Amino acid sequence: CLLTSLPHGVMRMSTDKEGLVETSSNMATVDLDLMQDSKSPHAEIVCTTRSSLSHALEDVRGAIASLCKVCGAQVEQPESYPGWHPNPDSKILQLTKECYKELTGKEAEEVAIHAGLECGIINERCNGVDTVSFGPTIRGAHSPDERVQISTVKPFYDLVLRILARLAG
Repeated sequence: CLLTSLPHGVMRMSTDKEGLVETSSNMATVDLDLMQDSKSPHAEIVCTTRSSLSHALEDVRGAIASLCKVCGAQVEQPESYPGWHPNPDSKILQLTKECYKELTGKEAEEVAIHAGLECGIINERCNGVDTVSFGPTIRGAHSPDERVQISTVKPFYDLVLRILARLAG
C-alpha cells in the first residue's frame, strides 16, 4: 500500500517561470532487508522532496509522514533543505548582472533550476538576506563523474572579486 501511495514526481509547476518545477518528490531508494533474526522483512524507503517554497515542501513532507503512519510504517524525517524563491528584483542579482557585463561584455543569462541551494539555508538563518546563486560550470554534480569545467573557474572568481569590490564601495 505504501509504495504505490507515496508522492513521486512533479507535484506543482512554478507560476512565475514557465517550465520550472516548483515542488517535487522522488522515491529515491527502497532497501529491503530480509533480516535473518526477524519474522518479517524490514524496508527502508528514502524520499527526496524539493520545493522553492518552504510551505509547499512541508506540505509534501507532511503528506508522506501521514501516509507512512496510516500504513503502519515508522517515519524518520531529517531536517529539510529550505526552499529558496528567487527574487527577480533583487539588488544583488542586478549588481551581479552589471558586474558580469562589465567583465564579459555580454548579458548574464538568468536560469532557474529545481534543486536544493544553499541560498535557502542562508535566507532562513539570516532573516531573508538578499542572495544570488552562480558559479563555474559543473557537470555530473553529486556523482562519481562530477567535474568542473576548468576554463570557467577564473571568470567565476573574477566575478566574485568584482562584486565584492563594488559592495565594499
